Amino acid sequence: MNVGGLSLSGVRVSELPIIDPKQLDMLRELDPEGATELIRELIGIFEEDAPLRVADLKAALAAGSALEAGHAAHALKGGVANLGLARLAELARQAEHAAREGNLAPVAALVAPIEAGIQEGLEALKAGL
Repeated sequence: MNVGGLSLSGVRVSELPIIDPKQLDMLRELDPEGATELIRELIGIFEEDAPLRVADLKAALAAGSALEAGHAAHALKGGVANLGLARLAELARQAEHAAREGNLAPVAALVAPIEAGIQEGLEALKAGL
């Protein structure tokens, strides 16, 4: 599997935007003042939570548990999708799909790109405030 190449769904991860601007606009609309306070709060939660989800993913891989790896990838996917982190959401989706199929090798191969995607996403979110 080539993370920058075709994904499991045929989507090229590298061609996805780091951030989906429509999702960020939707989050801005949820803030009654139209400010960035809600987004800042969500970024803070993501910054604390994402490394925990990656740690859960690594622990599941170490234990050889496809079920737990799938749960960890699913939890990460939901959080990043809510923030509009399209590339990272796709990587997490791929990891979840592989884990649900019982195939941990692609999940293990996605850990480093997921970690890089977290950093990339944080930088992009903070730059966009």
